[in-house]
Amino acid sequence: MNILRVIDSQDVSSEYSLDLHEGEQLSFGRSDACDISLPEEGNLSRIHCHIHCSRGRIFIRDNASVNGV
Repeated sequence: MNILRVIDSQDVSSEYSLDLHEGEQLSFGRSDACDISLPEEGNLSRIHCHIHCSRGRIFIRDNASVNGV
């Protein structure tokens, strides 16, 4: 199991379990529709990035966000 650690703009650290299997994907951003949602983070796009598993490795793909990943 992999852990995603996010440090927000207030220096608060949160951890999210990434129990992804081959081909699975999670969305990350401000939107409530995201799998990992941080609605209070003004620096995040609504759907900021996607996190996916391929060949046993975890990848993050930017979703053309203004501030990048």
